[in-house]
Amino acid sequence: MKQILSLVAFLFVLNACTNLDRPLDIPDIVRISKTREHQQIPGTRIFMVIPKGYTVSGTTISKADGADIMLMESRGRALDKNKDMVPVPKESRAAVTFFQKNFMLNGYQANIIYGKVRKEKEEKINLVTGDDSFIMVALCKIPENNTVDRDEIITALKTAIVDKSVELDYDALKNYSLDFSHSVFKMNKNAAGIFYYTVDGKGDAVNNFVTTMGQLPAMPRVEDMKNCARGLAKQIVAKMVVKTGEEKVISIRGKPAYEITMKAELGGISQNVYLLILGNDKSAVYYLGYINDDQPALWKECKQLAQTLQLK
Repeated sequence: MKQILSLVAFLFVLNACTNLDRPLDIPDIVRISKTREHQQIPGTRIFMVIPKGYTVSGTTISKADGADIMLMESRGRALDKNKDMVPVPKESRAAVTFFQKNFMLNGYQANIIYGKVRKEKEEKINLVTGDDSFIMVALCKIPENNTVDRDEIITALKTAIVDKSVELDYDALKNYSLDFSHSVFKMNKNAAGIFYYTVDGKGDAVNNFVTTMGQLPAMPRVEDMKNCARGLAKQIVAKMVVKTGEEKVISIRGKPAYEITMKAELGGISQNVYLLILGNDKSAVYYLGYINDDQPALWKECKQLAQTLQLK
């Protein structure tokens, strides 16, 4: 999940328009209590008052005109003030930032950034909040110059509450399945919705393991899956020495998916990395395997198991 949230939350590039200052109604301290109007976002501990005219599909809240909010929560991933709360440039050749602010949101430190990509006909709002035990990210988009949608989304974001008392049944929330009947990989552990699989379920999931995480935002297009996979790959590349890589669209039981394979080195150990993103109009899942280069049979098993991945 750390990789996922690093990917989607902080790969956001903000870009330009004519008016560079567009203040948002964000007080220094925002504090509200959970009410009957709050709705739990599926697969998370996030509760929010959904704006009228918006529908909830998985972790995405959307309006017919194209405005939407994608929400994600990562338990065990601490808010990093040196990365998550730093200001972005006011303007660049490709981008402009209309507004940014650090504030307190319902008891937690938060950062909000509002801006636009020059070449796109939409504006973006990113919110990140959390503490030393979790992080919540909201990625929002609105049609260009649509102040009604913008204000609706800002109002909704200010109602966001993460209820840490809520216990989630991650197995029941799984939006995908894998067929382990012919695989040496078995369940090793569940770390707050990130599932780890090792040979016979043994070991410490440091080498030769597969990990999966579902309940990602909807990715109905191959282009969505490709962008997510490439973003994740960048996070992997930042931690490993990558020697070679290949990416392509593949088919899993007739459904398109995006695959990236890499040969890399970490701590002097040569590894094969297998990354797969499978999505539809409701949600998505990632499948990620790290297999030592001296285990060709296990590498084959890793790729074969990925071919059984299905979204529910």
